[in-house]
Amino acid sequence: MSALLPVIISQLADSGLSTLLGALAATLLVILIVEREILRVYGAPYALRARALNTAIYPLLFVFAIVVIDQFYRLIFL
Repeated sequence: MSALLPVIISQLADSGLSTLLGALAATLLVILIVEREILRVYGAPYALRARALNTAIYPLLFVFAIVVIDQFYRLIFL
């Protein structure tokens, strides 16, 4: 089973998993950023909730950056 793991991962990567993950991360990132800005507009009590959304926004931004780097790597080297 452990010998098949790299083969399975490469097949998943070739099937467009990173493209799907990138699209999902980008969509969630846009939704959360818009929600954060809307909460900021409503004033002080909601601004604390807006800052709490940063805990979700930063990891999504990181995942999106990794997917973009992966796509550029595939475009250039593969």
